[in-house]
Amino acid sequence: LFYLSPESQYRFGLRSLIAICSLLLSNVLFAQSLKDTVHLPVFETVAKKPGFTEVGKKQQQIDSVVLAAFQGKHLGDLIGAESAVSLKTYGVNGIVGAAMRGTSSDHTAVIWNGVNMQSPTHGQFDLSLLPVFFTDKVSIEPGAGSGAYGSGAVGGAIVLGNTIDKKNAACSKLFLSAGSFGNRQIGAAVSFNAGKLSSNTRVFYHTAANDYEIKKFYYQSTNKYY
Repeated sequence: LFYLSPESQYRFGLRSLIAICSLLLSNVLFAQSLKDTVHLPVFETVAKKPGFTEVGKKQQQIDSVVLAAFQGKHLGDLIGAESAVSLKTYGVNGIVGAAMRGTSSDHTAVIWNGVNMQSPTHGQFDLSLLPVFFTDKVSIEPGAGSGAYGSGAVGGAIVLGNTIDKKNAACSKLFLSAGSFGNRQIGAAVSFNAGKLSSNTRVFYHTAANDYEIKKFYYQSTNKYY
């Protein structure tokens, strides 16, 4: 038999109470840690090694929202507004050429779905002939890194591309626009996908009456009117 003084009994009871509370608290924390633990599955990230021509290459991708806003414009208007490319414009409805890195327009290649659109005679491409409605992707690649597209791309390249909706077997799109002075624009696109065979057809029509009023001014000098 052991005799404990009242003070010792008090200390023994207090220590026992602390030990029991510690065990209960550790069980609660352990249960919470198990409940909040999330086990993620193992995943693997695979990346392709860039080729020799892709190292150090700069590329500016035009956003799809911007392309939708320029559906009624030509490619020269889009590039002039959304990039720092120098454009050479020869008046209204004239030829629009793009120049990069201090070179001339015949050193800037325009690639559409892998096809070089430069003229075989003068080496240029008129950007005003291609509506933005005809393309789904536009990227600008300045510098000699664009030499991977062949000759005529010393200054840079403008790469255009189209996409096919693989989720839907057939898809259509209609674009209408109207403005002042008889400006009318109509665009229609039809595409279908059947396994390995796909087709994408687009038509664009633009007309302008230019029926604006011209005020006549008269100036008298030496008995003549101008």
